[in-house]
Amino acid sequence: MQTDGSSGLDLHRAYEAGERFRYRLTVTSGMAGGETKTVVSVSSHVVEKEGDAFVERVSWEELRSLTTSEDLTSHARALPAQTFSLDPNWSVDFEPPRDEAMMSAVSDLFTFYVSASRFGGAGNLNSVGDRFLNPELIKGDWSKGMDTKVGRDCLRLSIHLVDLDEAVATLRADYEVPEESCWGPAFDWMSTPIDGVRVNNFEQVKRAGPQWMAVWGYETFTLTMKIDRRTGRIISGEMNSPLDWHGRACMDEGLEQCGDLPPMKYRRVLDLELLDDS
Repeated sequence: MQTDGSSGLDLHRAYEAGERFRYRLTVTSGMAGGETKTVVSVSSHVVEKEGDAFVERVSWEELRSLTTSEDLTSHARALPAQTFSLDPNWSVDFEPPRDEAMMSAVSDLFTFYVSASRFGGAGNLNSVGDRFLNPELIKGDWSKGMDTKVGRDCLRLSIHLVDLDEAVATLRADYEVPEESCWGPAFDWMSTPIDGVRVNNFEQVKRAGPQWMAVWGYETFTLTMKIDRRTGRIISGEMNSPLDWHGRACMDEGLEQCGDLPPMKYRRVLDLELLDDS
């Protein structure tokens, strides 16, 4: 059943000023058939009242690689506190961090919040099996990193109520390639669909040592989340994100002296865990 959201399941986030809790986010990623890397981050959340809305001041306690034992916690702790919220009165205002080391963790956590929010459509579900197709395309832009010349994606979001009991609601969020592009390509050679059919919905141009790496193609991801029905808080979540790319390695920032790369299949698997609450 597809719903228009006229009378939805109440998953309102019941905030209380002074709440404190933390999340652990574990991300494993790598090329298909190749080696993977795993990175763990821990965020700390404090609830405050801001105008008509409750918000979470989010700071970061930890960032480290389980694959190489590299500790990037200094980057996490140096990042200024950010504001997230599941309060329907909050005006969504997300600014990706400029620190490349923190960009993935912050953006990934925010994606879970969007998926569980009224903006994403979670309040527009009535019973198990319902699906709500968000009429707005979800546009991401992380181009402001120091070494990221272009970074953006464009996705169509649908929210599904998968399971429901007295304590927990299980939601699935599908982010898929839209029928039409959100933007013109950053470079003309990024315009041709890599499978010959769907519009490309992912572009990134990033410095890689002395070179610039350009990748474009398809990004999709599916999130499954468990929501506490009493508080509206995310208890846990999982994300599976396959990416199909074409690429070029370029010797100049203008991307004129380039060589084509073999087609790439990349995959990211994320696990979000609520560590504690008070």
